Amino acid sequence: MNQKHKENLLSEVYEVVEESRRLVSDVKSVVRERIDHLAGGRLVEMMRGPECTEKFLDDSQPHLREAALRVYKDYWGLDKIGKDRLERIAFEDADDNIRAVALIFLISHFYKGSLDSRIGGRIATTVRDHSRLVELRIAAYQTLYHVNGVSSQNMPRITSATMILT
Repeated sequence: MNQKHKENLLSEVYEVVEESRRLVSDVKSVVRERIDHLAGGRLVEMMRGPECTEKFLDDSQPHLREAALRVYKDYWGLDKIGKDRLERIAFEDADDNIRAVALIFLISHFYKGSLDSRIGGRIATTVRDHSRLVELRIAAYQTLYHVNGVSSQNMPRITSATMILT
């Protein structure tokens, strides 16, 4: 490989790295906007620290509970909530959308590839619970695959119609 060819390759690699950085920055901006939208004027309070965010996990308004979950995930870390508390939210929150968010966070952080039969059983019960929103049941179905170590690209495609019929 001659010097000119090496320089061209390095230049292309540099461009890819820079584009990746821009994309990561864009994703972070979108995440921040989503949290800001959910939290509204309460985001400043949530961002004071994990102990300030924690009280919003029990707020009566679902959008503030979701904002708190997302702040923990993106700023403080899900370990600060703890596996047990996140599991309670995922399976006991009054709002199915909050359950879905908490379930996705719980599995991706604590149980991915664990083959944990206890958590798998709880998730399977949610998948079969027709009283729950279809979106929660779909999230549960997908996380069940993650618990069992199946990557997203190897999961069967599922739609709302599929869940309604099961």
